[in-house]
Amino acid sequence: MLARRACALPGFSRRAWAADNPNDRNRLRKLDAAGGPVRMNPNLAQRAVELLNRLFGPRNRYFETTMRSEQEAFEYSVRAGQIVYEQFAGWNDLAGKVVLDFGCGGGGKTVYYATQGARWTIGVDRELNTRRAAKYARERGLAVQFMPLGRYGRVPLADNTCDVVINSSVLEHVEDLNGVFRELHRVLKPRGSLLNRWHPYRSRYGAHLWAAIGIPFAHLLFRESDLVQVYYRTMVKRFGRVPPGVGSVTARSQSFADLTYALNRRSVREMRRALEQAGFEIQVRRHFWNTRQVHYTRYLPQSWIDYAIDYEVQVCRKRTLARVRAAAPSHERLLSWLALGAPDRESLAKKPAAAPAFELGAPAGIHGGEWNAGCVEGV
Repeated sequence: MLARRACALPGFSRRAWAADNPNDRNRLRKLDAAGGPVRMNPNLAQRAVELLNRLFGPRNRYFETTMRSEQEAFEYSVRAGQIVYEQFAGWNDLAGKVVLDFGCGGGGKTVYYATQGARWTIGVDRELNTRRAAKYARERGLAVQFMPLGRYGRVPLADNTCDVVINSSVLEHVEDLNGVFRELHRVLKPRGSLLNRWHPYRSRYGAHLWAAIGIPFAHLLFRESDLVQVYYRTMVKRFGRVPPGVGSVTARSQSFADLTYALNRRSVREMRRALEQAGFEIQVRRHFWNTRQVHYTRYLPQSWIDYAIDYEVQVCRKRTLARVRAAAPSHERLLSWLALGAPDRESLAKKPAAAPAFELGAPAGIHGGEWNAGCVEGV
């Protein structure tokens, strides 16, 4: 019945709705000996996802680009860096500053930030694949370095090192948000800027399945196990194998945790609370639908914003010690005063001393790799 209705829609045919052709079936069976063959008789929910996916199609061509060549993957990342940079308009002056790209990935966005006048640009991530980005920066004399994260997610920088920290599509994958924000708060200079761009889980494509499944809110309408199976089959049909970077997803995977982009499923409200607890002050919040900024969210309840946007852009400032204490609940201030002694009014009103200016050469507090006038490949 479902197949007949699908074939009745304009633009559909029985051949399009038919089960996987023999070539696809053989490829799927041979793909993953460890995980076993893909279930050749998907249940009704999986068939419904596949049918709806024919209407919407994939929303992201990242893997189609990255699998063609390493150079195209790098150029794609550089263009993404330009989009992120423009969305922070008004707060993206990087001239003469030390910039940390937290979660740099392939390094394309890091290199783009360096072209905007940054004095030093540091890319940090768990796994680095930045050889092409490092070569690109070295050829153009850009001061760029890439370093892996330390143990327990520690950023290999000294305190009060960076003027600006930028992260794009990173925070939704971090389980210990409080720990990460404390670490970014540590490496930022007083009154330094934290620029966040992230996708709430309950947004249209919050499950990050857009490379294969373009159904809006699919992760809220269907079971996780069904979506992972459809995602896996669709990837194999399109590319002949699971593309590198997808993760350990196999024919028997049942959850998003098997994908590289494991999600913390945080809401806009929870993200804001975590930032404030870490000592940041949110100064600007911008909401986007596709690539267009929207303003209707100011009239919506806080709990509805997650469903009404695709991603949020935040501009945050590092609070001084006096501001953090003043913003803390009264019982927390009382406990801290009992332990450390109540501060006098003069010490609370006193402004923090200005950070010493960098001298020519490598910025102070940066470890891991030697520096020269151009770019040093830190991988």
